[in-house]
Amino acid sequence: DCSSLYQRNYRISGVYKLPPDEFLGIPDLEVFCDMETDGGGWTVIQRRKVGLTSFNRDWKQYKEGFGNIRGDFWLGNENIYRLSRRPTVLRVELE
Repeated sequence: DCSSLYQRNYRISGVYKLPPDEFLGIPDLEVFCDMETDGGGWTVIQRRKVGLTSFNRDWKQYKEGFGNIRGDFWLGNENIYRLSRRPTVLRVELE
C-alpha cells in the first residue's frame, strides 16, 4: 500500500503500481498515493473532483471498481478488501 511506499522514501503523490496479491489471486493494482496530506502515505480509494464519471453504478461495478485512477474513480470493494486485510487506518476527507 501507499504507506509502505512512503516508508521506502517515495514522496511524490501520483499513480503507483502495487504487486499482485497471490494469496487472494488478485493481479497487480494501480493506486493513487497521496504522499503529502497529514504525513503522507495514503491510498486514495475514491476521488470525485472532475465530475465526468457517474457514480450511479450497480453492485458489480462497485465490487470491481470504475473510473480513471488519474481522474474520478472508485477503487473497488475487492481492491479495498485487499488493502485492508491487515491493520489499517481510514482517513476520510470531505470537501
